[in-house]
Amino acid sequence: MYLAHLQRLDRKTREQRFDHAICDKALEVHCNTLNKYETRVLGAFIDNKMRGTCEISKRFYLNCQPVRELAFSVEAQFQGHKIGSSLMKKSLRLINPSTAMIYCQLSNIGMIALAEKFNANITLKRDHVVCKFRHKQKTKKNIFLNSNKFEMTNLSDLVSINPHF
Repeated sequence: MYLAHLQRLDRKTREQRFDHAICDKALEVHCNTLNKYETRVLGAFIDNKMRGTCEISKRFYLNCQPVRELAFSVEAQFQGHKIGSSLMKKSLRLINPSTAMIYCQLSNIGMIALAEKFNANITLKRDHVVCKFRHKQKTKKNIFLNSNKFEMTNLSDLVSINPHF
């Protein structure tokens, strides 16, 4: 399901997501390594197809602070319909209290705008942008972190259904 979503991404979206051109075989390898690195995938579905995702990395520590890296992809024809915003909101809630990090190309204006919308601390590192989201106060215990492989969410759980879909 996730591989099929990644394969439907157009060239520009693939390059923005993976920071370079990537072939279908490399996407398959990427998907096969998710369990190895304990990566979770949050998905947004439209008409029973995964159309947007947020990969959430295994927790690591940076300066003694828990951090998770987030990586987003939304199929081109579904961009601009708040899917990325909904995935961001849900992923930040799920990883709390960890700090979230997003690394993207300087040319990825959509990702930078999304990070700004969620009050990220945005810094330029050479030819990349680093977006850092500080954690909020700890909330109820998170079941998400103990789940297996993929965490999938229907679009109706993320946003109201847009009649244009």
